[in-house]
Amino acid sequence: MVQVDVVIATLFHPPTLEPLVASAEKQGATVHVIEGKRVNVAWNEGRQKSKASHVCILNDDIIMEPEDDWLGRIAARHDEGYTHVTPIMFGEKAGESGEKKLERQPRHRGHAFSISKSMAPPIPSKLEISFGDDWHFLWHLEVGRPCVITDVQYKTGEDAGFVGRCSWTLEHPKIHDFLGEGRRMIYLREMEEARKYFRFRPGRGAPVGLRPELVAHAFKETA
Repeated sequence: MVQVDVVIATLFHPPTLEPLVASAEKQGATVHVIEGKRVNVAWNEGRQKSKASHVCILNDDIIMEPEDDWLGRIAARHDEGYTHVTPIMFGEKAGESGEKKLERQPRHRGHAFSISKSMAPPIPSKLEISFGDDWHFLWHLEVGRPCVITDVQYKTGEDAGFVGRCSWTLEHPKIHDFLGEGRRMIYLREMEEARKYFRFRPGRGAPVGLRPELVAHAFKETA
């Protein structure tokens, strides 16, 4: 079975972080907790530190069942050839056709996903807080094989009634102090940079695909 390391970016250490790390370590994973850095920078650093072929990227407010072999089931999907594996949020429905429909029409969420490192270059250095999850998902959608799985479910700290929230939610009371400028201003600046790499629908803020003519440039930029 492939080896999957875990990468978690954190700023404010919500009460969910320690149990999440313990759950992953109990399953034999090496966990890279990257502190005090902008989220995409932290993800890139954790990915670089990892010696495994695959990394599972988690928000710091994710709650997994502590006795559940969730990481083993994610690794099993990588063994089946899926290069981007997304667990499903607790309470989400799989759809009438079940998991096969989701594998044909993959969705993704930025809270939790696991990737093959060989299928996408690191996130471009000028995208420090936005579009990191889109970057990975769209690379795998283009050249890999993504899927959503229903046998690994998670909650967020807010869903479970914790006071602590994900370090990177806009509603976190300390996020603007950390950034030193409005997150909206950073987003607008990074949106201009993102247009070098992504295709956007008019009037939409989420990218819908990679810019194929700039794939070679993206690899060079992020090598």
